Parts: sequence; structure tokens; C-alpha cells
Amino acid sequence: MKFLYLTLSVIFCTQINCQITGQEQIRITNSNSNNFETIEEKVIEQADTISNELELSNKVKTKNIEFKEKKSAEKPSLIENKNIEGVSTLPSSTKITVEKPQSIVKQSKSEDLEYIEISTESLKIQDKSLDDDVKNAKDLDIPTINVEGNLKQGQKQLGTSFFKTKVAANSQSTQRSPTYQQQTEMQNVVNQYKKTAPNSFEYHFYKYVAGNYNVGLIEDLNEAFKLNPKNVDVQIQYAAYNFIKNDHENLKQNLDFLLENKKIEKELLIYAKHLLESVPTSGILLTHGFDDTYSALYVQNNLNIRPDVQLISMDFMQSEYYRNSLKSIGFSFPIFLNIDVNFFKSFCELNKTKNLQISMTFPKPYLQEIESNISVLGLTLIYGENPINLAERNETYFNEMENSKMIANFSTVKMKKLSSNYLPLLLSLKKEYEIQENKAKVLEMNKLIDKIKFQAGLINMK
Repeated sequence: MKFLYLTLSVIFCTQINCQITGQEQIRITNSNSNNFETIEEKVIEQADTISNELELSNKVKTKNIEFKEKKSAEKPSLIENKNIEGVSTLPSSTKITVEKPQSIVKQSKSEDLEYIEISTESLKIQDKSLDDDVKNAKDLDIPTINVEGNLKQGQKQLGTSFFKTKVAANSQSTQRSPTYQQQTEMQNVVNQYKKTAPNSFEYHFYKYVAGNYNVGLIEDLNEAFKLNPKNVDVQIQYAAYNFIKNDHENLKQNLDFLLENKKIEKELLIYAKHLLESVPTSGILLTHGFDDTYSALYVQNNLNIRPDVQLISMDFMQSEYYRNSLKSIGFSFPIFLNIDVNFFKSFCELNKTKNLQISMTFPKPYLQEIESNISVLGLTLIYGENPINLAERNETYFNEMENSKMIANFSTVKMKKLSSNYLPLLLSLKKEYEIQENKAKVLEMNKLIDKIKFQAGLINMK
């Protein structure tokens, strides 16, 4: 068993990936039907493989093809967010006890302990079952590659290989870009489809997805849409494309489709509203994965709530067109090929005068790089040269929060886990009330904190 000490001023829930951002439902589409069938058994098997080992070990043999993948040697540690978006990656069986803080962020290791200490309170977390960390691939933060029904077996195996590689790429805790090996493996699959099924949905769709938001490949996405206009994953890619291209009308249609098909959960919109309300007028919000980005886009574009907030997606920064668009309005970019923790750190430093606010869905390795320059503000972490005391603003934000009672009463698994991202705010308020010796408010915060911890699966309540 491992013990992790997290403290709150930043990262407790950033990494509780309680969202098990879990976002994406992995589905399989039958080409003769518009119905979407969830394929639980295959998905669970794939998710277990990826979350526990992130290994790619398929052998695919077709008539003239032998496709091999290499295993990844590393098993992800518990402290990593496997990009199961939205909350920190801790299994549902986790136990938590609260201890007093020490320094602002300090990391030390022994055989059984790993500490990350941040200024508000530290949390002692005991992992009971690392293998239970991800139980179902519909909880993974990935574009959910659907497989068509009338393919030959060899082509289906190629599709599965592409799917697993893309899942692994999106499950990295330190970068959004695929590794060189992952990109090569995806491109190899695309090349094999080009030889064996150049007119298929899979060829055109996988080619576009392997382009990592390359808007120059839009004709392939259009061809995939013609072959399967009801495919949810196509609509996810269209939504990203239309956001990058600043086409808000078509983006609204894509987002409506995703809500209707339950890719965006309705309860997630409550979280997205609270996330956007954390940002002051005309502020800038950095998002990380599917849940925080697409739900915030829906609230902005389809509900017309907080359209003043400039939303910037780390994931979409893989697109050169998107980066150039941001450059044109005054953002500076580091010269890095990969969108990773080093890129993120440099981007924040280069744009430090813009009061960037960072969604708590970012994995811990990103936040550790900038921990001395961030402070809790609502559901975000505000970046600045020096951390600032935001107690008054946080109190106002919480008191004015719409649907505040919902945060301890979410009904879906994803939202229950994601609710842990409210804890840094609540713990910071509790600390301030303790300083003020406001016992009634301290008691109120303690009750709400316990409810959310229980809801998120962080403690057991008798």
C-alpha cells in the first residue's frame, strides 16, 4: 500500500481525478442502424489494460499485413492522473484523513510514503486497490473511436489497435500530444486502411483523428460524416474543429448533438457554470480535457452564460491553426513540439500578465511545475508571480453560487467524483473561518466537506 500526502492549496482535487473524467462512453456503431450500443465487456477489458499498464501489445495479422505493437514498460503510479479527466486519480476505495499543513509544497519519499504538502491542509490517502482505479473505458477522457459493423476481421483488429493507442495517448499525465511511438502506430494503422479499405469510414475518420486537430484534413472528417452522419465521435471532432475555426453556429449544433446523445451529461453543466463563474469579467480560463472543455463551451455558446470568458484548451493546442489564432490576439507560445508539462509551464510564464486561471482538471504533474505561483479561486487556480490571498473573493463566490446545494448531491458517478474539485475552495474557506474564530461557519464547512468526500468515494461514513 502507498500513502500519498496531498495538500490542498492546489492539488488535492486536481488529482483526485474524481471526474474520472470519465467522460467518454465507448460505443460501437452498427452501420445499418442509428442506434448506439455500449460494449461493456470489450471496453472494460481495454480500460483495465490501459489504466493498469498502458501497454499496447496487439498482434494484427491480415492477408499481407503483420502489425505489431510494443509494450509500454511503465505502470502508472497512483499519484498520476491518467487523464481520466476532471478530478484526481484516486480509486473509489480510497481512505482520507486530514493532517495539519507544513510547508507550501514539499516533496519527499521513503519506501512507503510520498508527500506533497501545500499550504492549506494535507490529506493522507491510503490506496486499497490500484487495480480498481479505472473499471470502465466509458470513464476515459478520449475521443471514443467507434468501430463499424461490416468490416473484415483484420480491419476490425486494426481499428482496435488504433483505439487502444489513442486511449493510451490521451491517458498520459504529462502531455496531450501522442508520443512519437504512439503517433507512428496510429499512422501505420491509417496506412493499412488506405491499402485495404480506402473508402471506409475507418480510413477517413482515423486519418483525421491521427492528425491531432489538423484542420487541413477536414475533407476526411467530412467523408467520415457522409458514411456515418450519426456517429458521436465525428460530432466530437466537428465541435473541436468549429471551435478552432471560430464557427459558433455549427459549434452549437455539434454541442446540442453531444448533449442529446449523453456525451455531455446534464449535471456536468452545473459544474461548468460554477467553473466559468470562477473567472472574473473577460478573464481567461485554461481547460484540459473533454469534460471541462466541452461542457464550458456548451454553457457559453448554447446557454449564453459567461461568453465573455476566453476559453483556451490545452488539448486543442496540438493544432497549429489554433496556436496561430491565439498568437494573433496577443498570446505568446514556447517553441516546443509537444504539448506537455514543459510547454504548459512556459506558456504560463510567457503570459503571466494575463491572469490565467487554470481548471482543476489538470493532472498533478502540470500543477507541480507552477505550484509556487498559483492560488485557489473558485474551481480554478489563478496564476501569478506571487500567490495571493483570495479569501474574500472565494467567500463571495461561494455565497453567490447557483445550485450550491447540488455540489453534495450529484447523482451520476462522474459528477460524484468530479465534486471533489470543490474541496480546495471549501477547505480554504474553512481555514479562513478558523482564523476568524467563526465556529458556526467552520461547522458548516466541515459538514459540507464530509458530504462531498463521501460522495466522491474518499471516505466512508457510518
